[in-house]
Amino acid sequence: MNHYNGLSSLLFIVSTVKSYYASNLILWKISNTLLIFASYLFNATHNDTFLLLDLIAISFVCTSYINHFMVNYALTVAFIYEYTKTQNINTTKNAAYGLTITKSIINTYYYVGYVHFYIILSSTITGAFIYFVRLQLPGDYDNKYFVFLTWLLHGCTMNIIYITSITAN
Repeated sequence: MNHYNGLSSLLFIVSTVKSYYASNLILWKISNTLLIFASYLFNATHNDTFLLLDLIAISFVCTSYINHFMVNYALTVAFIYEYTKTQNINTTKNAAYGLTITKSIINTYYYVGYVHFYIILSSTITGAFIYFVRLQLPGDYDNKYFVFLTWLLHGCTMNIIYITSITAN
């Protein structure tokens, strides 16, 4: 167990502080706070229980931003169905993340401004590239490239959450 692997999760403190000042959504603030702890616990221990907690925290962040009853209901049903069938919620989490990013990019484009739009768009593209490269790495979680890519991925995600907090109302 290498606790330094989880230190990249502390980047989410910056985006969580921004969410407390910029957003009116209480669940958005709570979910961002939960994300710090869940991400740290999983990345520091690589325990399957903490993986599930991390995926739930990411999903909670996504559904709290989407903030639409029917969409959140459908995602919750999909989470429960996927978990009962596969003991994992990664596919539904990725779908929720995709919906959240799409809504965030559109809201940022129309309501915030072009600079923030280009930052969130470049962070999304870079983060997606890093995520897929990280999945292709051989070996375990202690691979030095895996740890480095996790830092970069958490940096991109922190940028996305930071800017998304502006439109989370």
